[in-house]
Amino acid sequence: MSERADIEILVRRVLAAALSGVIPAEVAERRIVSAIDEEPSRALTADGKKAAMLAEAVRLEAEGYGCHVNGMVARKFADDPRNMVEVDSLRRQLSRWRKKSGHVRKSEPDVA
Repeated sequence: MSERADIEILVRRVLAAALSGVIPAEVAERRIVSAIDEEPSRALTADGKKAAMLAEAVRLEAEGYGCHVNGMVARKFADDPRNMVEVDSLRRQLSRWRKKSGHVRKSEPDVA
């Protein structure tokens, strides 16, 4: 079964438990949100992941995070945020995508 199907089954079970009164609605809401948000990068296709990463970078930059945006976004979208090789690779990819799309600030460090 796909991950999406697993999430749909989990959501249906949690909603059924909440509607029957087995678990409180607040607990059901937290379980559903955590199931959906747990692995955002795995639920996205390559193009969707790129678009989501660019949008997240623009949002964080607007909030004032400056030159640390690429690293923050790379950690969020990495399959394993503790794997620094993967995170650094995503950070470099994001930096290149942002340069090509014109969403780069002057304060952002260059990528070699």
